Amino acid sequence: MHFLNRGLGLKALLWKNSAQFLENKPETHLARLIVLATEQRIGSVLADFSRLNRVIYLLNIIRKY
Repeated sequence: MHFLNRGLGLKALLWKNSAQFLENKPETHLARLIVLATEQRIGSVLADFSRLNRVIYLLNIIRKY
């Protein structure tokens, strides 16, 4: 859960910074593409952590028996 909170905080920070960046730059289209790609990567990392947590949980259950 700790990683999830960190990831969401990072995502919020990215969106805040990117919104300021987009307001001040003419290269808006390229900047949006970069922001979207970064967001997708963060989502992918969070999904990996989620899967890893599930595997650890199942391994702990199996280990008990």
